[in-house]
Amino acid sequence: TKDIPEDAKVRFSNPFGEWHYTNGVLNMALINLSDFLGEKKYADYAAAHVAFGMDNYKYFEEIYNLEKHGLHYHFPFGQLWTMSELDDYGAMGASMIEVYETVERDDYKGYIENAAKHITEGQERLDDGTLVRTFPHEMTLWADDLYMSVPFLVRMGKFSGDKKYWDDAILQVKNFTKYLWDENKELYWHCYYSDLDRNGVAHWGR
Repeated sequence: TKDIPEDAKVRFSNPFGEWHYTNGVLNMALINLSDFLGEKKYADYAAAHVAFGMDNYKYFEEIYNLEKHGLHYHFPFGQLWTMSELDDYGAMGASMIEVYETVERDDYKGYIENAAKHITEGQERLDDGTLVRTFPHEMTLWADDLYMSVPFLVRMGKFSGDKKYWDDAILQVKNFTKYLWDENKELYWHCYYSDLDRNGVAHWGR
């Protein structure tokens, strides 16, 4: 990014460089593949992806910050520093924990701890502790957020040694099932509108 002209509008040349939940899932898959095959190149890919984002973090934050452009965030760069929804940091945070096992950097540790603080203290929840979103209705439960949260929480439990993260992961699995499981079809609903006290119209399986 040091070679990019000032005020240039830049974007990733392909989606594999983005900071998105899909990239976090991909990173974790590649690390698992690396362990399974005994081929370091796959884990190196995940490590390089995380390094690119963190090495260029400040550039993206300055170019696409909220005050300067009046934007919530500029996708996909803004997800490096915006933790408004679990999409922004859940899977990427989980993959960063795995990368940190072999590449210990202070900024990685800071990101992981910030993500843990946000999911514990900042993310919207129902009164019973279930993770929810503020859209499309207030306090909406999305099935997506089970895999946006639990992979991070269980890794954070191991990373920190703090039992509360495992307890939270278990709570999410139980509560998501309570709100979303359709006993008749034996499938999960995609969402639950807490303000309307009903599920959405679609079923969901991830």
